[in-house]
Amino acid sequence: MDLRRLKEKQIAFSRLRHAELSGMEREIEEIEAFFSSLIDSCSFATFLSMKALKGVLSTGYYRSLQELGLDKEMGGVEGRKRAASIFFGYEPESNSEYPKYGMLCHKKTAHHVIKDGNATFQYGNILITWKKDSLMERTTISVGNSLNFGQFMHKCPSLVTSPSISMLPGTNYYDLRSPALSKREVLHFHSLLSSSAITVDPTTLGNAYDGRPGFEYYELQFHGAMKAKRDVESISYIDEGDEEEKMEFQELAIELNRMGIETPVVSFSF
Repeated sequence: MDLRRLKEKQIAFSRLRHAELSGMEREIEEIEAFFSSLIDSCSFATFLSMKALKGVLSTGYYRSLQELGLDKEMGGVEGRKRAASIFFGYEPESNSEYPKYGMLCHKKTAHHVIKDGNATFQYGNILITWKKDSLMERTTISVGNSLNFGQFMHKCPSLVTSPSISMLPGTNYYDLRSPALSKREVLHFHSLLSSSAITVDPTTLGNAYDGRPGFEYYELQFHGAMKAKRDVESISYIDEGDEEEKMEFQELAIELNRMGIETPVVSFSF
């Protein structure tokens, strides 16, 4: 992924967005300061299935859906190409140029999973926690799932090192334009922030928006190769009662531990 071209798109997108938000400088400043605090306080994580974990171990790399041949799902090959070209400012030339995805996660894994059970239901009960220092300069972020309901047309991802108001949904600059949407979204997000309905606990986002599409979580996009030994801090198994699967994970954990990767098992008792 060419981050230079993404930065060019961010500059152009940001100019359009700030022009629409004239007079809302205080709200923008407070929201962007919150985004910075949020990123600092959370871990970078990816939920995945046991099958996907085995794929990581077989190659030593975490690969994109395109590299795994799974890009026919969720919009198909052409749909994902279009989404990537709009969201990031250009069409990836090869499968390896597509980003890998994750989310901001509460540093206490058990807390996050209890508060946001949808993460394991939708993506899998294996949680990779990435080394932030290793990925900080090549990770972007947006508010919500960028592929849901054409959300990629309503926002622009920001580098995590300089989060911008443009990572919030707003005006669609590609077809049906509605300038009022940008102001509405900023005012609403700011009101939720001011009332503490949204905090640096990332699970509060979905609850504050009551499951509204586009506000499920803070989406991360990782650019470039993701090497297990270099970039992974830990791989946690979320125990949901499948003893056979847990034993399988514990066997895989032996190899992961040799790579210096921690492999905690997170269990719940209710």
